Amino acid sequence: MRTLLRTLAVLLTAALLVQGCSPAEKQAGDTKTQEKAQPQEKAQPQEKAQPQAKTPAVPAAKTPAVPAAKAPAAPAAKTPTEQAAKTPTAAVPVNEVRADGLLSNWNVMVFSISSEADRSKPADYFKQTFDKDYLASMGGQDKAALAAGASVKYKDESGAEKKAEVASMQANSVGWVSSEYDEAAGGRKVIYAFCNIQSGKAQKVTCYLGSDDEANIWINGELVHKTYVDRSCEARQDEFKVELKQGMNPVMVKASQRSQSWVFVLEAIPAK
Repeated sequence: MRTLLRTLAVLLTAALLVQGCSPAEKQAGDTKTQEKAQPQEKAQPQEKAQPQAKTPAVPAAKTPAVPAAKAPAAPAAKTPTEQAAKTPTAAVPVNEVRADGLLSNWNVMVFSISSEADRSKPADYFKQTFDKDYLASMGGQDKAALAAGASVKYKDESGAEKKAEVASMQANSVGWVSSEYDEAAGGRKVIYAFCNIQSGKAQKVTCYLGSDDEANIWINGELVHKTYVDRSCEARQDEFKVELKQGMNPVMVKASQRSQSWVFVLEAIPAK
């Protein structure tokens, strides 16, 4: 029996050798065969990456453009009529157009250029001191409205600082407006007298002027008459015509005196 078993073992070994492998290799091969026989688990498919939610781009806040600051428009210069309309009636004398024509109520401002009564000075001196605009700080002698309480600082020919102030004056019985009623006579003087002529309608009037000495007259801001002469005052030395507007018509008289007291008289009579 033992012999038979040995014989079988030898035959088995020989058979394996014929196949090219030892019994140990045969056993290892059987193991590999079994591993191949078992199906490999399929790799689980990877989950697809979820697309990331896109955050919508937030537009940058736009800073509103700041409009350039506009420079305030300069106020238009008021005409004498507009200026007079805004000045309280009580602050400016009013004269109505009447048959006798005398303009009696005035606001007056006096500039004392010199306190010496000297007529020997050259003609240019008197001309220059009369032509100077002493109301430049109030908008100019053609536009200024001499209301109660107004004043202007100035220097006389010696350089001394002075102040001219508005004073209310009334003409005398013959219509003369004169320094004899308000100030001491003497020296070089330039005066301004202001009032409103109230007209119930647009109309033409005839004006008469007397003065000591020279005089200029503005009505509604327009120079309507001027005279430059060294004379004593008499009624109706000059005659001129003016168109009045309905309502208030501002009147400015500029007169001067070369050495003594100044005086003027002005009438405005409805034209026939």
